[in-house]
Amino acid sequence: MSAYPFDPDLIEQLRQKIASKHEELSSGPAPPGMVPLKIVCTMTSCNHGRHCLDHLRRPHKYSGEVAPGNCRDCGAPVTTMPGAGDLRYGDPDQLASTLESQQHELIRAHYWHVPIDEWAYNQALRLGKTELLHRIEKAVVAAMTSTDAWAGRAAPYTKNIVAYAQHATATCCRNCGAYWHGISRDQSVAPTTEQLNHTVWAAQAWLNIRLPDLPEFGREVPAIRRANLPGTDRVSMIDDQVMDKLTAGTDPTGLVVPDDTHLSITAARGSLVVARMINIDR
Repeated sequence: MSAYPFDPDLIEQLRQKIASKHEELSSGPAPPGMVPLKIVCTMTSCNHGRHCLDHLRRPHKYSGEVAPGNCRDCGAPVTTMPGAGDLRYGDPDQLASTLESQQHELIRAHYWHVPIDEWAYNQALRLGKTELLHRIEKAVVAAMTSTDAWAGRAAPYTKNIVAYAQHATATCCRNCGAYWHGISRDQSVAPTTEQLNHTVWAAQAWLNIRLPDLPEFGREVPAIRRANLPGTDRVSMIDDQVMDKLTAGTDPTGLVVPDDTHLSITAARGSLVVARMINIDR
């Protein structure tokens, strides 16, 4: 692929534009045993300005026509999203505009700001920036060139630093790449080199913004000891706290839960619904 287009000054500008929300939510890795609340790409929290901008499939709740940049749940115009023919692939300003707009979509904002779980953070330290940029490129290209529009949809929500970058930047599957980056969902239409570069750079930009001090080369990091993870009582208490926050209408962006959480999050009209699953001891 051609040279990465972001210079350090542009990365710093992007970092500053999301800094206030990011500092509120994430000052570093999540506490031991904590992972992102599982939010999927069709969920919304419109009253917090967190929408779903997938205009390529029928609305989930909103009854009108969903135009690019409008929320598929509430129908409100959220941001200007250029059509596939208008995207200036390889233009740093175009890419920067896309990354800024992603702060308005719930799942994108969640992974732009959520504290990185310790497993994923340690993975980044073990790999180092050079290897991690390579792995991001490999994963994104595989997802964008698949003949299955949903290939890559199984990207994990936790414990994988590459998946964080993909969920944040809509490079996790070809379907998400279609409405954010102009990749065709038609299985017979292969992405162009410029389109692939564009999506890879988006995911790599996430890494440079979220982990600016990541060493170029990996180092040995001790394994996470199960004894240091939250016990059953602690998991139950944290679950209660998260459940109370969501019930009270807290912005779900950036919330973390225990790895062994008993909470199930689903979408309902106008809100997220949180329920406690059957409590199973470790």
